[in-house]
Amino acid sequence: MLDLWDYNESPTRIDSAVDRLKVLLHEWTFTTASDEAVGFMEWFSGGYIPTDAEKVWHYATQWSMRFGAARDTTNIVG
Repeated sequence: MLDLWDYNESPTRIDSAVDRLKVLLHEWTFTTASDEAVGFMEWFSGGYIPTDAEKVWHYATQWSMRFGAARDTTNIVG
């Protein structure tokens, strides 16, 4: 999960940020401490969460991580 929060008159900035996250995280290759694991992030779902405050926007996202064959999928370093 990745949540975004913004304090603004409209949700325009969060909408732009979500679109950019989809571009940046799609098919991102993960590197483990001992070997490269071929994998990618995939958009699963997301949506606005109601807040009690005016001009406060909360958007929650969910992502799937998919890995191909790799010896080590622990100790992911980026």
